[in-house]
Amino acid sequence: MKNAWAIEADKLRQENQHLKTVLQEDNRLLDELRKMVDQLRVTNKQLLEACEMALNGGIDSGRTWEQVCDHVKAAITEAKALEVTK
Repeated sequence: MKNAWAIEADKLRQENQHLKTVLQEDNRLLDELRKMVDQLRVTNKQLLEACEMALNGGIDSGRTWEQVCDHVKAAITEAKALEVTK
């Protein structure tokens, strides 16, 4: 029969293993979250660039504001589509 110290040591080893498993899962989830944030940054940058091009192009090319707004809406739709596919 195991003594009290051995029993306690076994419990602590089991708890330690459980905590290692939880930590690994937390790290995996954190990595996934970092990737999502990076994807959002890229998408936001693309969206801003598209909006800037739409506004600059609209002003420089003589487009109406309605045409510029339509172009920006298209850029937003494209950005949303990129998010859905990721």
